[in-house]
Amino acid sequence: MKHSTSRRSESAHTQQLQSLWNVAQVAELLDLSVHRVYQLAKLGTIPSIRVGRTLRFDPDTITTWLRAGGSLALNSPAATLAIAAGSDADEQRGDA
Repeated sequence: MKHSTSRRSESAHTQQLQSLWNVAQVAELLDLSVHRVYQLAKLGTIPSIRVGRTLRFDPDTITTWLRAGGSLALNSPAATLAIAAGSDADEQRGDA
């Protein structure tokens, strides 16, 4: 039984990783070079996730980051306020 649970867990983990964007996909979306995306991630300007030696991006987080203006680090106080304001506006429109 334990072996089956482990396989399900691995499958869920694989699906999560496949749903993450890679550097090339984000570069294309933002119309930036791959090198520039790496720079922005290293600076913390664009939210990213390290998976081993690779850099990945959560589509929902990138969308939120873009709605916040795309130039703020998500963990900054200004970004938190911008994201909260965007969520409040969505709720008022009934989008949330």
